[in-house]
Amino acid sequence: MPLISNARSQIPDYRNPLFTVYLVVYLSNLGLEFYALILAIEGDLKTALVLHFISSMVIPWSLCAFMPRHFQSNIKIISLLFLLCFFIPIISSLCLLLSLTVALYYTKPHKVEVFEYSEPIKAETVISDVLSKPDYCNGRIFGILRFSTDDEKRIKAVLATNQIADASAIPILHVALLDSVDEVRLLAYSILNNKEKDIDVVINRGLKQLKSTIVRKEIRAIHHKLAEAYWELSYLGLVKGRARDHILHSAKKHAEQAIRFQSKDMGLFLLLVQILTSLGYFLEASSLLKRIRRDGGSVEKLAARNAELAFELKRFSKVSEHVKEIDKLAKNNVVLDGMVKQWN
Repeated sequence: MPLISNARSQIPDYRNPLFTVYLVVYLSNLGLEFYALILAIEGDLKTALVLHFISSMVIPWSLCAFMPRHFQSNIKIISLLFLLCFFIPIISSLCLLLSLTVALYYTKPHKVEVFEYSEPIKAETVISDVLSKPDYCNGRIFGILRFSTDDEKRIKAVLATNQIADASAIPILHVALLDSVDEVRLLAYSILNNKEKDIDVVINRGLKQLKSTIVRKEIRAIHHKLAEAYWELSYLGLVKGRARDHILHSAKKHAEQAIRFQSKDMGLFLLLVQILTSLGYFLEASSLLKRIRRDGGSVEKLAARNAELAFELKRFSKVSEHVKEIDKLAKNNVVLDGMVKQWN
């Protein structure tokens, strides 16, 4: 819809009585300028200069009536008009009045095209079909599940979670469990159940192997694999409440058993630190990190864990110290970089 804009709409109406007052003040001071000119010609320069200064101060103020409203209180504009009136007597005053009159009262209106929508944009119209592109974006899948009113699209979005990492897919599937349509909820539940079953298969196989294996190296590998499988169930959010606590304790038990067979595996130690932190055993996790550091663990790689544990233990001065140690790692990580800047 075209919008017509005109400078005339920005200035006071000439029919307004105040406008007439401005005009009378302007003409009076213009007459004062002529009188000052006559005094200057007659030789009374001092009086002429005072009268000229007064008129130069008043004329810019009176000219505000001819200007757009957003210029009327602009000190810079008024100062510029004063300088023009003071250094170019009479001529500048007449030229300013003429130019303002012509520019503001005889300008042609111009059209500015703006867009007008006949109806509001729906969220569905800006969310593209999840299967319309070869790549799968977590945000696109979540957006369709959250905002789309098309049941078929939401079902396709749930199926698309099979194409992304479990860590990203499972929170999205939990959103789908709250859907109003049974098909969407059941499909999300089925996918979550299958993911949990896959991990359960690994756990059951590992527990059976422990009963039949006597080789020390294989026992350590099985405990390690079981600890990772139990941790994955918790980390991915496939279990909640008391079941999660049970799973984490099982992960802790197998990680400790694996460490007894191989006390130099830093990966195992870090896994145990994560498990202990999730269980709320912050002091144990902190002691374990110190042991890893004594055994040659990288300060930078351990700093994030140390900072997290210091925060949980309310040792806030230590948090700042550990955050400084991860400064190098944070440069290419948006989340870490923000944390470093906040704590520094």
